[in-house]
Amino acid sequence: MQLKNSFYMEIKERLPEHALEYWGVHRHYHFALNETLDQFIKRIIDESFGAIMENELSDHTKKIRNALRKKKYDWIKKYENALSYPISDPAHPIFSEYCSLQSMGPRELAQKYQDLDESEIISAKIAEKNAQIKKWKENRNSLFTEYPAISILKPQNKEDALKSDILDVACDYIIKELNYDMRSNSKSLPTPIVSKPFFSLRSTKITLEEIDGIMQNIIKNDEEGATFTMYPTSSSDTQLTTLDKCDLSVYQEITRLACSDTKVRDGSVLVDVSFYKISKQIFGYDAGEKGIQRVRDSIEKLSNRRFVYSDGNTKIDYVLVDSKITDENDDNKMRLVLGKVISDSILQKDIISISKKVEGKLHASSNGRAFIHALQEQRFILHRDSPDSMKKSFGLDFFEDSIYFNTKSYKKKIGIIEDSLDEYVNNDVIIKNYRYENNLFHLDFLPLDGNDIEYYHEWLKNHMPSGSENSSPTPIETYINGSL
Repeated sequence: MQLKNSFYMEIKERLPEHALEYWGVHRHYHFALNETLDQFIKRIIDESFGAIMENELSDHTKKIRNALRKKKYDWIKKYENALSYPISDPAHPIFSEYCSLQSMGPRELAQKYQDLDESEIISAKIAEKNAQIKKWKENRNSLFTEYPAISILKPQNKEDALKSDILDVACDYIIKELNYDMRSNSKSLPTPIVSKPFFSLRSTKITLEEIDGIMQNIIKNDEEGATFTMYPTSSSDTQLTTLDKCDLSVYQEITRLACSDTKVRDGSVLVDVSFYKISKQIFGYDAGEKGIQRVRDSIEKLSNRRFVYSDGNTKIDYVLVDSKITDENDDNKMRLVLGKVISDSILQKDIISISKKVEGKLHASSNGRAFIHALQEQRFILHRDSPDSMKKSFGLDFFEDSIYFNTKSYKKKIGIIEDSLDEYVNNDVIIKNYRYENNLFHLDFLPLDGNDIEYYHEWLKNHMPSGSENSSPTPIETYINGSL
């Protein structure tokens, strides 16, 4: 699971003050010498969550919680065993207090402890430490960095104290606040290969013309002549069903799997899928056979469609899934070979990241979510090329590149866009103001904040200014300038 930078920061913000102080107090231990606290948090979370899938989060967090409970029990036993050591042994829980007593003169002892002798003072301090340990044990929310006998731990155990607290806070955040939904915290999918959308908001049946060479245009055929066409890969298939939201979710999950564990063969990305796991991821824990069959059907639809984008002399012909390899030992599993254009996009990992807090401001049903990444990219471009003038105008075609409007009415399309932009302005998302004039949307973008700057630098690695040696073409540019 590839996590966004904002997730690590949210975990850090949720760490109690004592854990943050612990880092500062114990910097002299080996784990703090060569990395910052931010780097330490990222390393610990990546080591634990990096290799798991989102649909494994429930079991994974349960295992972490069980391990932490066992560790707490082990540390209690460690304390109890240490009490049997001689008081002069550095491993004894109150060894430091004993040393302090030994350094005091008779007058200072009398002033601080009155007429108590050394054995009575030691007994009182052990009783006090026992009470602290009991309180720590009984409090289910107590931190490992609050362990009252921290002095008896080895350096590695002291590192584990902070590590355990970070994992505990991360699990608590995932369970209680995210409800195991990590989509907005995982890195975004690669930007679309062709800007024209191919998923309808409603499923409708299209019957192909029986005349050879005639392809049914199901998405767009605008006045400028740009077309986006879908047709079957098999000549025996005479009907197409428009890809719907379920198909989109399956395709996004396949692409996410490809991004998190990229396997390449002959230039194409391979994805090992489990129908059950994808079904569980999309439809919930109890999706059952019906959900599994829907995933099977979606993969079949994705595999049986070829797409053609044409604009003047430019033509791009591609498939989402190039081929399927069945698993003879498990009919629930399959290996997919993604198409070349899709594979190239994943390998380039052209990612536009959005802060979870920003996305969370928009309603889940909002049309604006469809072009939030496109607007973020325009904002990044402005910050790169003209940071003193964060303004730009867009025609209807810009928004049509990001969302399929279920209407042919120009006026209704404009209304949908205005409703979405109003939500942006009202929630301080990406833009601070806009106006619609002369068939153009004039947008005034917000300056980049702290999280945006991190994402911007990530984006900039593959989007240097024009003429830079480090600039790299996008997948669409590669195909327009190269193989076509």
